[in-house]
Amino acid sequence: VLYDCDALEALTIGGTVNSIGKDAFYSCGELKYVTFRPSPTGTPLTMYHQSYLSDEQVPFHDANLETVDWRREIDLRGRDDTESAEGLFQGHSNLTSVSIGSQVKTIPYNAFANTGLTSITIPPSIKKIEHDAFTNCEALHTVIITPSSEMLYVANQNSGYGTFYQSPLKHIELGRSIGYRNQYDNLFIP
Repeated sequence: VLYDCDALEALTIGGTVNSIGKDAFYSCGELKYVTFRPSPTGTPLTMYHQSYLSDEQVPFHDANLETVDWRREIDLRGRDDTESAEGLFQGHSNLTSVSIGSQVKTIPYNAFANTGLTSITIPPSIKKIEHDAFTNCEALHTVIITPSSEMLYVANQNSGYGTFYQSPLKHIELGRSIGYRNQYDNLFIP
């Protein structure tokens, strides 16, 4: 739809949009600001792209993202509807600002890996953070996990790589209990 829109700088995806196809924002090299508006019904937005990612296959891969206003759960899918995918905002080294809204429940695998985030606030709506979600965020120093009575589950790989692997955290504000989830056996350990 917006393939090769090389002058596009800002994009707002309305809350009534239910699906965005593969390569919809391919070669939008000037895209800096993306807003995902909340759904009036709470329905997740389904986005498609190639599975088994390389840097060229993540959504918005040619964009120059700096700011994301993420107000809606996103179901990122691979080549067909049967595969979950990864790397929602992965690899955007200029991405320094992310706000997460109350409809977002999960931060998926590699969502912000290799980005320029310096801090992130995890709102109470987040129930699960998948492994490697913030891996190799070389500027990420502060994580604020806001208070909630519900447990936050954080996934880890058997290899020992975790959610914030190789991110130089200096300050963590922990506002709720954290449980561990092993990626391979789906075991939750509060």
